[in-house]
Amino acid sequence: MGLFPRLGPWFVGRWHRAYQESADAVALSAVRRDGDGGEEVVGFLIGATDRAAFLRELVTRHRNALLVRGALALALRPGVLARFARTRIRPYLRRLRNAERSSTQEQGARIADLAAIVIVPPLRGSGAGSALVAEFLRRCAAAGASAAELVTASGSSGAAGFYARTGWMDMGGLVTRDGVQVQRFRRLTAETAED
Repeated sequence: MGLFPRLGPWFVGRWHRAYQESADAVALSAVRRDGDGGEEVVGFLIGATDRAAFLRELVTRHRNALLVRGALALALRPGVLARFARTRIRPYLRRLRNAERSSTQEQGARIADLAAIVIVPPLRGSGAGSALVAEFLRRCAAAGASAAELVTASGSSGAAGFYARTGWMDMGGLVTRDGVQVQRFRRLTAETAED
């Protein structure tokens, strides 16, 4: 959902790697083992245990690599470039400036951000997604995050029902710059320890 997937796998792979390399983020995999000792990745989750700290890291440590890959992807995709110029360039530049300025300012409560979760379609409903989310919330609580937040597409294309069933509080909807209706969810990380 959103701009990043339209930039292609070369950009998305680098964006995912930022989560793998960060002390303020997690990248988890769900693996299915067969009887012969083989393993197959059936899902993954990426998220930040501290959204503000991870954003600062993105715009300092990973900015150049993401900018180069993003620029090349936009150059190869003129339609995506036109939409980016129309809907996102000003807000992105503003966020870059603000993130750099706020890097030395005092930060408030740690809020985690579940950025993406994917489970292969045949195994949806198997518990793999719930296990990934539970582990993510456990790590967020251990890192000192008081709550975790996420955004998912509304309706049948999103996972709103999954989050509502698994204890996330619906914080209402909004429409993205791409015209997609999304739902925002929040969950206190301390609830994980009680489950």
